[in-house]
Amino acid sequence: MKFTKSLSAVTAVVFAGSLALTGCSTEGAEKTQEKPTANKFIYHVDVEAPDGAKKPLVANVRTKLEATDETLEKMGKEHGIENVDAKRTIEGDDENLIKVLDLSEDQVRSTSESRNVAVTEVDRLSMDKLYKMLRIKASHTDKGTYLLEILPATLAPIEEDNLTYEVNVTLPEPIEKANVSGKVDGNTVTWTSDNYAEAMKGVEIKPMMYEAAGKTLTAETRPTNTDK
Repeated sequence: MKFTKSLSAVTAVVFAGSLALTGCSTEGAEKTQEKPTANKFIYHVDVEAPDGAKKPLVANVRTKLEATDETLEKMGKEHGIENVDAKRTIEGDDENLIKVLDLSEDQVRSTSESRNVAVTEVDRLSMDKLYKMLRIKASHTDKGTYLLEILPATLAPIEEDNLTYEVNVTLPEPIEKANVSGKVDGNTVTWTSDNYAEAMKGVEIKPMMYEAAGKTLTAETRPTNTDK
């Protein structure tokens, strides 16, 4: 049972102008104290350079889904199920991610923080698989910087589901600049669905859109000496 689309559909739906109702988290094991008043996915992507800047980057993704009581009750009625919780709405997504992204079982796990909050964690993703999952990628440039690129479709809100997105990406080094009003805090940059309109300025938004429509969200770290 799903909201609009399953987590596995992320790999195929971003270019259609919307993402699956599957979220992410930014606060580790922090518990949600108050019930959400809107549906939201919060993605926290931690990009690592485990073997140095000249080796392949990897990413750990933690996704939090916050679902309102109203949404859960509506879904329960639609499917004839009582006491639906957020984790129930993403059942099967772990298996789908493993299959679609060709992951091992120990790389993916989902847990429940409360009736309204579910968390999915995916470990050790290559940049190709991260892009396939969320249309997010990071790379190391010849300037000695880390460059982050995100397609704006990743932030596209889904009005019929009262659903918005937040994306937090942490790079291996301090971020110097970010476009589209990205909020920088040390090594981390944040964009939300509030930034979507800015990224899509001058573009006619349609139900089905080319995935790369709009302005790519970017952030870059300060240049460093990579010859040390």
